[in-house]
Amino acid sequence: MSYVSIAIFESYFWFEFREYFYFDASFLHFNHQFKYSVTLTNTIIYLIFTPLG
Repeated sequence: MSYVSIAIFESYFWFEFREYFYFDASFLHFNHQFKYSVTLTNTIIYLIFTPLG
């Protein structure tokens, strides 16, 4: 389960990484919120699945 979650996060991270370099100025606020939510999600996944191995 942890490997699946990490894989899902990696795909989201790549999307965020790509959008960071190809963002439109009008979507800057959205991009910032999106990056924050991805970081928060990754932190939650890390805290939940790391103790499980």
